[in-house]
Amino acid sequence: MLSCLQTAHAEPSEAAQRKIMFFGHDDRIIVRTPFAPTYAAIGVMRTQHQYDCTATLISPDTAVTAAHCFWMASKNMDQGEWFMTAYDNGQYTAKYRVVSQIFNPQFKAGLDRRKDGVYITKKARQYDIAIIRVKLVEGEAPKPMRMFSGNRSRLQQVLAKARNVVNQAGYPEDQDDIMAAHLRCKITALSPDNTVFHRCDTLEGDSGSPIWVDTPEGPLLVAVQSSAPPYEARDDVDNIGVTTLQLPELPAR
Repeated sequence: MLSCLQTAHAEPSEAAQRKIMFFGHDDRIIVRTPFAPTYAAIGVMRTQHQYDCTATLISPDTAVTAAHCFWMASKNMDQGEWFMTAYDNGQYTAKYRVVSQIFNPQFKAGLDRRKDGVYITKKARQYDIAIIRVKLVEGEAPKPMRMFSGNRSRLQQVLAKARNVVNQAGYPEDQDDIMAAHLRCKITALSPDNTVFHRCDTLEGDSGSPIWVDTPEGPLLVAVQSSAPPYEARDDVDNIGVTTLQLPELPAR
C-alpha cells in the first residue's frame, strides 16, 4: 500500500509536465531551413554568458526580445553578444553583433534579487520587453518583421479583427537549436497593464519570441513571449506575453 501511495504522489515525468504546459497537447510544428519569409527575421539572441533567447529583427539595425534575457546569468546584468537569424543547428542566414540593449528602467527596478537568482515581480512583468541594437557582420540580411506601433485601442481592433488568433515561433529548450512554431493559437485576454494571456505552446528558450497576427500585408508582431507558469498552476494561468505598447523609449541617436 505504501508503494501505491508513493506512486500516486510521484512527480510527473518531464514529458508529462510538458504535456500539461502545452494545455494537454503539443501543437507545435518544426521549422527548418530554408526558412519561409514569415520566419526569416526570427533568430537566436545569445548573451556573453551563453544564455539563449529568441529575438526578431524589426528594422535593419533593431530587434526585439524579452528584457529578462539579460538577467539569467547572475544578479548583475548580462550583455547581448550575437543575434543570428533563421538559426538552424548552428547555421544561419545572417549574424549580427549586439551593440546595445534597451529596456524600461522600471523593469530593472522591479526585479527581486535573491541568493538563488533574480525573480521578475508582478510589478516588473509588464515591462519584460527589450530592444537590441544590432550590426550585421556576416550573411544576407532578412526582411524585418513589421511591428505594431499604434495605441491600445488600435491594438484591440487588430486583435478583434483576427478573432484573437495569433502565431508564435521560437527556440524552445527541447528542440536543440531548431525553431518550433505554434500557428493559430489564441490570446485569451489583453490585460490593463498591456500584457496578454495566451495559449501558444512555449518553453524556456522561447522567451522574447514573437507573437504575431497574420494580415494581408504579412505578419504583424504584436507581443513577445515573457513567461509561463509552473506546470502545477497551468489550470489557473495562461502564458504571458508583453505587447509592443510597452516598448522602452529609444534614446536619441
